[in-house]
Order: sequence, then structure tokens, then C-alpha cells
Amino acid sequence: MNRSWVTVLLVVVTAALTASGPATADGELPGGATAAPADSPARSSDLAQVRREALTQLLAGQFRDGVATLMSAAQIDPEDPVVKQAAEWTRGFLERREADEKDRLADYEASVAVARVLLNVALHADEPNGTIEAVREHVDTVREVVIDIVGAPHVGENIASDGWYAERLARERARMVEALGAIRAELDGQSCVHAEEIGLAADRLLGTLDAFIAATAEKPWGTLAASERSLNDLSDQTDTLLMATDDLSALVTTHPWQAAVDRLLMIKQVAGDDLLFLKEPWAEAIVAGAEKRAEELVGQKKWYEALALYGVLREVFDDERYDDRIKHTTRWARVVSLYAPEAMAADADQADVPESEEQKIPEGDEVRWTEFVSGVDADMVRNALARIDETYVETVDYQKLLLGGLRAVRVLAQSPEVADTFDGLADEGRRTAFIARIDRLIAEAERAPDSTHRFVGMALMSVLDANRQTVNLPDEVIDVEFTEGVMQELDRFSSMIWPSEWSDFRKQTMGSFRGVGIQIQLQRETDLLMVVTPLEDSPAYHAGIKAGDLILEIDGESARGIDIEEAVRRITGPEGTTVTLTIKRPGLDTLLTESLVRAEIHIQTVKGWRRTNDGGWDWMLDPDNGIGYVRITNFNRDTVDELRRALAEMHTQGVRGLILDLRGNPGGFLKAAVDVTDEFVRRGQIVSTKGRQQQTGRFHATPSGQFLDGELVVLVDKSSASAAEIVSGALKDLGRAVIVGQRSFGKGSVQNLIPIRPDPTGGLNDAYLKITAAYYYLPSDRCLHRIDGATEWGVEPDINPPVTPRQLRRWMRLLRRTEIIKSRDEAQLNEDMALQFRADIQLDTALLVCRLRLLEHQSTVAESDSAAAMAVP
Repeated sequence: MNRSWVTVLLVVVTAALTASGPATADGELPGGATAAPADSPARSSDLAQVRREALTQLLAGQFRDGVATLMSAAQIDPEDPVVKQAAEWTRGFLERREADEKDRLADYEASVAVARVLLNVALHADEPNGTIEAVREHVDTVREVVIDIVGAPHVGENIASDGWYAERLARERARMVEALGAIRAELDGQSCVHAEEIGLAADRLLGTLDAFIAATAEKPWGTLAASERSLNDLSDQTDTLLMATDDLSALVTTHPWQAAVDRLLMIKQVAGDDLLFLKEPWAEAIVAGAEKRAEELVGQKKWYEALALYGVLREVFDDERYDDRIKHTTRWARVVSLYAPEAMAADADQADVPESEEQKIPEGDEVRWTEFVSGVDADMVRNALARIDETYVETVDYQKLLLGGLRAVRVLAQSPEVADTFDGLADEGRRTAFIARIDRLIAEAERAPDSTHRFVGMALMSVLDANRQTVNLPDEVIDVEFTEGVMQELDRFSSMIWPSEWSDFRKQTMGSFRGVGIQIQLQRETDLLMVVTPLEDSPAYHAGIKAGDLILEIDGESARGIDIEEAVRRITGPEGTTVTLTIKRPGLDTLLTESLVRAEIHIQTVKGWRRTNDGGWDWMLDPDNGIGYVRITNFNRDTVDELRRALAEMHTQGVRGLILDLRGNPGGFLKAAVDVTDEFVRRGQIVSTKGRQQQTGRFHATPSGQFLDGELVVLVDKSSASAAEIVSGALKDLGRAVIVGQRSFGKGSVQNLIPIRPDPTGGLNDAYLKITAAYYYLPSDRCLHRIDGATEWGVEPDINPPVTPRQLRRWMRLLRRTEIIKSRDEAQLNEDMALQFRADIQLDTALLVCRLRLLEHQSTVAESDSAAAMAVP
């Protein structure tokens, strides 16, 4: 990595401001040249041209060139207000970013060093080493110490005086010293390949802990609120302590190749656009070793561990090279997870499967297979097969779909773990006969390239007949597995919504649910559910439930130890019914009992810059310059109405520029995306949809929006998808906005929801086919969707400031803290918001761009007025 360009630019812009001061009273410039008078037409023309060039460069993120051009403009007129303001803002921005860039380079170098060590650890992992096994136990103790240190202030117990935390830290430090001493004793005199690295990591961890303890000495700890506040102030030190703990743990992990490839992904995230490190011998060795280990895990039927490796490898290279292996492994993992969850539990606990793969695997401990397949029948499947051909965006290869369905059923039959669930598979003779029948059907399918949906339907009937004559599994199981195999051969966004899934699917997509309106998480230290925040205008909000409340009981039954999913099932329910929560509020000796009437909860998708004490939002990020801020978290039916209310409120406060934050937005309804875009543009096509079987749809802007003239900057990241990409892509193509952030996800496909079997009772047991029917196209006629093999997809930002995982965690931690609905001291909130802004590199960049756009507009108006004045005789 090269020396920080931010530092170089900071030096240049500071020099520009210093050199721009007038050298002499009569206008002599450095070097002996003489400037034209300030009101000289020639000089004004030159200044305007250079100034425009500087602003254009800065707005394109070309900070090096822009700063140099600003220096040239300052030489023409040192007192030009536009140049001075642009230089001042740019200097402040670069000063803030200089420290971030140093952090990024330090993280890069440290991560590379750790990755090299982890490679060495992984290469020797197969060597018998009792020493490492003994060390591992002591490292587990070290991890417990660190988690207890970090978590203690949130528990709200044993806070008797201001010195309680110092006493706790002293005890925990003694435990750590003892554990680290035991580690050194185990390593002393033993032949361990990386004993030295373990010792160094242990020393670094103790040093990090001591630095953390020293930082706590200046903080108040006498109350729960003070303790939480102090720990929040020490978030960077906490992050460093946790990372040092992870570094030590990685050296003795039982999954060294996973640790090594995880570090490789971290290096990629830190490196930004510079991916040359992947050509380094050590990086290539990690990739080769991880691939080999994943293949071994597949052979050992450790599906989750294999998926974890393949998933991270795909993220590292961000292409399709691992897709077939992921598909194969996912197929096995979902079968075992659904039908033999106990057998899968140990493997799942050992692996960290990427979320994109986890979503394809039913959680067996949460959904019994009998519930999952309930209500399914072969007619439903045949109906779905016919609708695929009528609707799917690409030409359907029914031979490929048929083979996918047959192979999925074969995986079910071959899984030894599933034999404990189904007696027919436990009988080796019957199981072998069934597999033989499936193999014959596979051979026939391989000879039938011109298969149709009817042929696939007949094959399903043949599979059902073979099943009944051999292993005799429930028909619904065969129907589900065959269909899941078929759907896996389509794109990743097409799927069946089975009757058992429809209720949850509806909650996720409608933007509302029936409950009491609280966000909860499991608090590790107490094993209790903690309220993260009540939702706006909800029963919980009106009842006075607060962030930090601990839920002891739900309807009189203990809530200790239950998981989040079970808690949600018990708290939510039909509208108008009552749920009673028993609550422990930190700082109160008595328990609270709240009986809440469940209501329809609308999820607010439009958020502002900072919370107000009444639970609302302050929308103005930079009131002095009239710059507002809106973050849209999802696109549901109410989003545009929420946005219009926010815009109307901002107009009363003199908004001139707006930052629209779509980071982390997974999308939503197409109509909502079109309506939101329409608030910002007067004319032009916003988006079109094109599919194989459906007519091209075109959606145009109308001149009725509430923010048609102000400056606009849009923030996106790699999680911005679908509707978020429609909005950002259209605003970019129509020349309405500057895009800042990361390239978006590339989910530019339209899914139709087709009823396959409506519930005749009118209940929630419907079944649906969710099928990709078209692709989205931007006004430039470019497809948003990331199609296999594509080198261009999604929305490419105009400016992409690099952000490291550590920096992202810091920002997310602060964002969660400031979004919580609770009353707080105004000075404290101001400090929190300043920290949040300082941590948000992308927002800082967007604010600079928005300010410069306003300055550019001001400069253009001034130039026009000047030209008009000079034209008057």
C-alpha cells in the first residue's frame, strides 16, 4: 500500500490556503507577477473558469486535482469567497479523513501479518499437538474474561459505588494474567510451530487490556446510566480489545483454514479497490488450502463448515467460480437441517455460514419438518411447474430443472442422518431400491434434452410411485424436496412459498405485523430479553416501555433463556388480544407489569438525522447551509407518504440540499421506488421492466415532486438492492444526484407472486410461486441485475470512499445508540451525534459533496448576474 494520498492532499490544500494570501497591497503575486485588478473582466473570466474546473474535479472525487486547481484559483483572487469556502470545507474533510486513512493502512498491514501467521498455523493443523489443545482451554478462559469485562456495565447489578468497575477489572485482570501464565507454561519447552506467535499475541492482549483499564480510570461508573455511557465512550478501545482476543483465539482455533480465509476477506475489505494482494503467494496459498479443506469437509458430510468456507471464498472473489459447489453443499445441508436437526446442530455450531447461504437452509430446531411440509401436494407442484414456463424471465431449460429435482430427492435418500427420522430409509434394502429407481429416472432425463413441464410433472409422479413401493416416505416430503431441487436450478430469487411459510413472508413484505412494537435482543450476561427500543406510535411506546428494560416473563411464563424467535411468537398475535410482560427496569427495585393490547404495527421506513425527545426526527444535518438528511430503510406502501411529510417539514426549515441515505436498504415495492424517485425529478423515464413473457413496462416521472430543485446526494453500499437501486440508478442516470458509497448489490429483477393454491377457507395457508419475471432497466437502458458472468451491475458510485470493517462497526454501533427512542440530555445527544458523524466516512463525503454542489450553484448564479450586469450599456 502506498503512502496515504489523504495526507499529501492535506499538505497541498493547507499550502494553497497559506499561499493564497495577498503578497503585497498592489496585487503582486509570488514570483514577481502582477495580478490584474480584482474587477478586471479578463481576471474574472479566468477565475470563473478555474473555479468551475476545481469544483467539477472535487465533485467527481478527484481531490488531488481539485485541490491543485483550487490553488490556481486562489492565486488569481485570494479573497474569492467561493474558492475560500471550498478550500475550507475540503481542508476540514481531509483533516478528518487523514486519521481514518492511517487507521486503514495500519489495519491492512496488521491483517496481512496475521494472515501469514494463520497460513502457517493451517498448514500444520494436521500434526498431532497436545500442547495446542491444552492452550486452547486457557484461551477460552481468556475470552470469557474479556466478554465479562465488556458486558458487566450493561447488566445493572452490583453497582454500589463509583469504584465498582475498577474492582471488577482488577479481579478480571488477575484471571487473565493467570490464564496467560498457564498458556506460557504449556508452551515452555514444547515443540510448537507457532509458539512464539501465540506468546506475542498473549502479550499484546494483556497490553491492550491494560490500556483499556487505564482509559476507564477517567470515566464515571457510579450508576447504570453512567456505566453504559462510559463503556460507549470507550467503544474504540473495546473494539481493539476484542480484536486482540480474536487474534489470539485464531492461533489455536480448531478451524484454521476458516480463520485464514476470514482474514483474507478482511484484507480485501480494508484494501478497497487495490486487490493485487490476492496475487501474493501467501494469499494464493490460503485460497488453495481453503478450497482443499472445503472439499474434505464435503467428503466428511460437514455441510455447514464447508458452506462457511465456500461462502467466504465467494465473497473474496465476488464471482461465480464457487456457485456449483455452494449449490451442491446447500442441497445436502438443507435436507439434514430440516429432517435431522440434531445431527446438524454440532456442525452448525462450529461454522459461521454467510447470511446469503443461511437463508436457503430451514432452521430445523425452529421449524419441525412436519410443520414445514404441511398442506403440500403434487397438484400444487405441477401447477407451479406450468407457471414457470409462462412467467420466467429466461428461456426455461426443463431438462436442467428435472435433473435438479431428481438429484435433490436422491440427496434425501442418501443422507444417513435422515434415516433416524424415516423408517423406510433405515431399511438398507428399501433405500437401495429407491435410489436405483431415481438413478434410472436421472439417466432417462439426461437423454431427454427437450423436456417440458408436463414431462417434469410425470417424472414427479414416477418418483412418488417409486417412493410408495420402496421407502414409503410421506408424499409431501417428496413433493417439497423435488420442488426445492427444481427451484434451485433457477435464479436465487425464485422460490416456492409453502403454506407454512406464507404468514411470515407476508409480514416481511407488507411492512406491518400485529404485536406490541418493540425491538428485542438476547442479553448474554443475564440470558434475558432486553428491549432495544420501542417502535414509534406502538402499544409499547405509549405504555412507557423503555430501551434497556429486561423482560422476565411473558404471560406469566419465564422468558429467561428463550431464543428471539420463540419470544417473537409469544409476544405477537392477533390484533386486539392482550399480552402481559413482566419487566425489570435497571435502577428500580420493583418489577413492572404491563398488559399490552396487540395492534397492527406499521414499520417506519423513513428516518432522519437525529432523534427528538418525543420520538420524532430532526431532519436537518447542516442547518446553517440548509442541508437535510433522510434515511430510507425499506420501500413499503407507506414509504412515500412518510417521505413527503419529512420533505414538507424540511421545507419549513429552509432546506436547499438533501442527502438521501439508501445504505443497507434491501428494496421493496416497485411502486414505492417509482413514487420516491418522482419526488425528485420533473420528467423522464424512471425505470422499465423487460421480460421474456411479459410486456415491457415503463414508468415515468411527473412534475409533482416536493424536492425538484435542491441539490441531491445519494448514499448506497453493497447491501443496497432492488428498489434502492432503482431510485439511486434513476437519479444518477437522469443527472439529478451524485452517488457516494459502494457499488450496489445488483438485484435488478422483478419477482411475480403467483397463487398456486389459494386457501379455500380464506386463512393463511396459501401457497405461492415467487418467480423472476423480468429485469429492471435504468433510464440509460442498462440492466441493473447481476447476471452470471457480468462485469457491470447495480449502481456504480461517483465517489467511493474506502471504509474498513472496524470503521463500519464503529459507525453502526453509534447509529444503533442514537436511534434508540429514549429521553436523554441534549448535550449528551449532541456529543453522540458528533461522534456518529465523525465515524461515518461515507456521510462525511456526501456532506462535502452536497456543500460543494450548493457552492457550485451559488457560483453559477453569481457568474450569470455578473455577465448580465456587464452586458447592460
